[in-house]
Amino acid sequence: MASEERLSLTSWDGGTTAYITLSPPTGGGDTLFILHGLGENGRVWLYTGRLAASLGVRVVIPDLRGHGGSRPGSGGVSLGAMAMDLEALVKQEGVGRVHLMGFSLGGFVVLEAVDKGLLKPGRGFQSAIMVGALHRPADPEGMRARARLAREKGAEEAARAIAVAVYRGVNREAAYQAALKLLESLGPRVYASIVEELAGRDYSQAFRRLTTEAPTTVVVGSRDPLAASLLEEARRILGPRGRIVVVEGAGHLVHLEAASRLAEDLRTHLDFALGR
Repeated sequence: MASEERLSLTSWDGGTTAYITLSPPTGGGDTLFILHGLGENGRVWLYTGRLAASLGVRVVIPDLRGHGGSRPGSGGVSLGAMAMDLEALVKQEGVGRVHLMGFSLGGFVVLEAVDKGLLKPGRGFQSAIMVGALHRPADPEGMRARARLAREKGAEEAARAIAVAVYRGVNREAAYQAALKLLESLGPRVYASIVEELAGRDYSQAFRRLTTEAPTTVVVGSRDPLAASLLEEARRILGPRGRIVVVEGAGHLVHLEAASRLAEDLRTHLDFALGR
């Protein structure tokens, strides 16, 4: 069983990045960083992290800025600040070859780091796994509308809109409660600022660079309302070292709706990236 440790790192602007490390019993020559989605925290990805550790990889799972135990400093909460936090954490904890795995917001943080030149594919990190994140968000206008609701009407009104738009195929009340929890954990204003910023992003060039210069697996649910409609567009941009895996029947929350399938895709990716 992997040994687990909870640590923190003082960030570049005086904030704090909280994170979990999982070390395999035999020691690990490579390090996998797992970045969670909007409104989550690192604990949500412990199942996936433990699986990766069982494959002989050391795992680092941070709480993104503004989430869980991580507290922003003077730089506030933004995609750029999250990418700078990731760069600092990779420098602190990146043992051996580094691999990045990002779900939804976490995937866009990886692309932000690539876009800004903070982490260079093939040099700053060896490979990447993107889950529920392509080259841009699928519905920027819908995202802006939900951000306005959060700012102007508060958590409850915004949660209803998020439940309909994001948690499709999930029991309506369960979807509403999940969305409300997301908003309450972040605060409506922080949620709105992140979503508005993300709605304006197009990472097509970074996505192409990533999938050209590093082995990259992109996992998307076939019913994902935030990504599936962009699959054909993404395939046209995809570089020669990237591959897209579509999980049939799954929505946006692949790690919860199809955990065993995601585990299989992770295993396949790591076997290839590690040269097994």
